[in-house]
Amino acid sequence: MLPGSSCSHIGGFAFSFAALSAGARVIIARAFDHEELVPLLRATRPTVLSMLPTSLLRLIREHDVSKNDLSSLRLCRSGGDKVSAELEKEFIALTGHPVNEGYGMSEIGLAALNPPSGVVKLGSVGSSSPGFIVSIRHEEGHELPRGQQGRLWVKNPTRTCGYWNNPQASA
Repeated sequence: MLPGSSCSHIGGFAFSFAALSAGARVIIARAFDHEELVPLLRATRPTVLSMLPTSLLRLIREHDVSKNDLSSLRLCRSGGDKVSAELEKEFIALTGHPVNEGYGMSEIGLAALNPPSGVVKLGSVGSSSPGFIVSIRHEEGHELPRGQQGRLWVKNPTRTCGYWNNPQASA
C-alpha cells in the first residue's frame, strides 16, 4: 500500500491502517511529489495506491510514469475531489483499472466508497457505508426531493462530537 498523500487525510490513514491490519506492508513517502513517488513506485511495486485526484493526474501526466511503473497496481483509491473523465481515461490506459472514488472526512470517517469488486461508475463515490445516513437538504435543514441541489447531510454513530476547544467550529 502506498498512500500517495498525507496520512493526516482520511484516505491516507484509513487505507494504511486497513492494509496493516490485513498484514500488508505500507510504504510511507517523505514527500508527495513525483521525485519521491516515482522511485517508490518503481522500487516497492505497491498493489494499492491512494491519492488525491489532482496529485494523481499530475503524477501520470507531467512525469515519466509508464505502464510498467504502475503494472503492480490492483487498486487505486481516490477522494478529496472529483475524479475527472480525463484522469479516469488516462489512468485506465496506463493500468487497465479504473480509479475507485470515495467520500469521507476525518470528522465522519469513510461515508461512501465504490466497492473494489463491484461496478465503478465514473463520477460516483459509490453507495453510503453501513451505518451512514445521507441526505440532501436545504440551508434551513429540510430534506430536498431527488434531483434538487442542496447541502449534503451525513449522520453516523462515529462522527466527531466537536473540535477541541473550538465551540464556534463545532457549531
